Amino acid sequence: MTDRPVLPAAPRPAPIVLAIAGLCALFELAFTLADLPMVGYEGLRRAALVYGAFWPGLLQDWEPVFPGQPVTMFISYAFLHGGFLHMLFNMLVMIALGREAVARLGQGGFLLAFLITAIGAAGTYYLLDSTGTPMLGASGAVFGFFGMQVYWDVQIRRARGLSLDQPVRLVIGLVVMNVLLWALVSGMLAWQAHLGGFVTGVVLAALVTPTLNHRHRSGRRGN
Repeated sequence: MTDRPVLPAAPRPAPIVLAIAGLCALFELAFTLADLPMVGYEGLRRAALVYGAFWPGLLQDWEPVFPGQPVTMFISYAFLHGGFLHMLFNMLVMIALGREAVARLGQGGFLLAFLITAIGAAGTYYLLDSTGTPMLGASGAVFGFFGMQVYWDVQIRRARGLSLDQPVRLVIGLVVMNVLLWALVSGMLAWQAHLGGFVTGVVLAALVTPTLNHRHRSGRRGN
């Protein structure tokens, strides 16, 4: 018997996963093209960050640019990125993890999980960060799906009496990766959002899929 259980997953990325990835890619493409000298509208990315990034100060005494910004920024920041590579890495990981999440939750559940883990990541960033630096990117939600994946892996392994070494190694690997990235970018890494997203993902998975029988089922009926 293999030590690694095979988890049910969709054969290809679901439309909702591709839609989120496509929206993030579309934003980044627009910002990149606007930055080109022949276009000369470098202010587009800056304006998007002003309106859409997560600004901790807006939850204190800062004046918002528009009514409701202190609320909408808990979601909008997750669709904006600091560059093409930042966006590409997050979307590739999200697509890889999204197959299992869609199989467990369905497409509507995946979208809701993306939004909830993004909110959890932003809230944790606000609570743990002391610099007031704005934050953006989908990595908080991506780590939320990591958290859900770890929960589901542990759930299946316990049911089958298998070792928990692999999910433990994954968690350790994520911690090491965050430490290395934090050092490489001179501390400009929102590890607080990663932590918050991961924990939110674990809690969400425990609530919506408490047993192996709790899994998304298609509403279509057979002939």
